[in-house]
Amino acid sequence: MTVLAVRRLTSLKLQPIAAALVLALPLFLFYARALADISVTLIGLLFLVESARTRDWAWLRRPWVWCAAGIWALELVGAARTGPLASVLQSAAMIRLLILVAALEGWVLVDADTRRRLQLVLLVLAGWTALQVWQQQLTGSNIFGDARWGDGALTGPFLKPRAGGVFLFAALLGVLPEILRLLQGRARQALAGAALLLGMVVTMVIIGQRMPNLLLFLGLGLTALLVRQARRPMLVAAVVAIAALVALPVVSPPTYAKLVLKFADQMEHFLQSPYGQLYGRAAVMMWDHPLTGLGFDGFRNLCADPAYVAQQMHLANFAIHDPASDGCNMHPHNYYLQVGVAAGVSGLVLFLVMLGLWLTQLLRARRVQRGAAFTALVVTFCVAFWPIASSSSLFTFDTAGWVFLTAGWALAATRP
Repeated sequence: MTVLAVRRLTSLKLQPIAAALVLALPLFLFYARALADISVTLIGLLFLVESARTRDWAWLRRPWVWCAAGIWALELVGAARTGPLASVLQSAAMIRLLILVAALEGWVLVDADTRRRLQLVLLVLAGWTALQVWQQQLTGSNIFGDARWGDGALTGPFLKPRAGGVFLFAALLGVLPEILRLLQGRARQALAGAALLLGMVVTMVIIGQRMPNLLLFLGLGLTALLVRQARRPMLVAAVVAIAALVALPVVSPPTYAKLVLKFADQMEHFLQSPYGQLYGRAAVMMWDHPLTGLGFDGFRNLCADPAYVAQQMHLANFAIHDPASDGCNMHPHNYYLQVGVAAGVSGLVLFLVMLGLWLTQLLRARRVQRGAAFTALVVTFCVAFWPIASSSSLFTFDTAGWVFLTAGWALAATRP
């Protein structure tokens, strides 16, 4: 029966199955993280079966694949060295992210029609998120009866405050290409594109999450640099965003308190803020284990070690007021520090080289591909891997799904 099942599997056209899973992946990332994880695993398995069936393993010779494999190996060794077993197993499972990017780049998303359908999925999800954000703002609850979060953030179509990060990717991948197409059209089309841009910006402002707001405006700034026709509309959008911020104390005091007042206070005392404490502890742990790091869960499991506390207390700019509690969390809240802790300084270097290879490939393709869809992918890629940002864990699918979907999608679009 096993042999028969394998023969049946190898006789199927696997690419349409994998494409269907990729098209469903954004919806799963919205509402079913377990299904997202399963889908990514299945996409990787189908890709490996296809590679074996066609005897095409050329993707293994890609320089970025060797970098990614090195990061994975260093993280796995670090986890095996420090334990526990759960961290080793989690580290081992991270290889599926490497395979996902390779599968998207060289197989699933090489077809432009599939990429266009994926963009439409993101467009619909961005619209759904915006609709629920505004419903919650105007009526007090979303369609499920959930009110805004306790700190003032709007949750949109979710129970918890996830709307900002999700809307960031859905808007840049789904809405931004349509905005750019409209802005490069005739007068009426350009006006519609400007209106869509303003709606996207104001929606993000009222969501009330700081980092997604900053990253969205980073993306719009990069877009203005790349697309001449977008510069004036982006400037207008910035003015409208400032006006929306000025109006927040009247329109939504809780959002103003979180988005403006709390952010200003954290920036003024950043090194002593919870984020500064996390970054200081992560830096100490990374430099203490430069070769292999501490594995998948190394930061969470070992950040309270008295040795790291003592080392951080010697850093004057990261003064610890309560050594028993400060500086610890599930992860360092920054992709680069997280990779550095998990795979060591050597792993961080490989991560930087891998990103450099990806970005070089995108910029070379951008010389000849100046379409709206590809420009949006380049912008989203830069936003996804922007180093000066607080972030969720790069190793969990709430974040990893979006980040590595963006990477594989962008790389696939560089193919002729």
